[in-house]
Amino acid sequence: MINEAGGVKRVTETGVVKGMNGKMLGFFVASGTPTVKLWDNASAASGTVLLNSMVCTAATWYDFPASFANGLYITQTNAGDISFIVS
Repeated sequence: MINEAGGVKRVTETGVVKGMNGKMLGFFVASGTPTVKLWDNASAASGTVLLNSMVCTAATWYDFPASFANGLYITQTNAGDISFIVS
């Protein structure tokens, strides 16, 4: 059994999730029905797209084990309350 853990970063709007390289285990959408796009960038919605325009559902966990080289930036429409598990 592999035990993986990370810190929690909660976001409710477009912005930086993590400002440097790292890994993400996934994210939990607590409320709202946001459409999210994730970027490998420390400060802007540009560069490599990690997840392109996904419509999310409230009270749902999304497995998304991924690494990012520069940072993790989220853009969202129909804002939601999202908690990312990152390291």
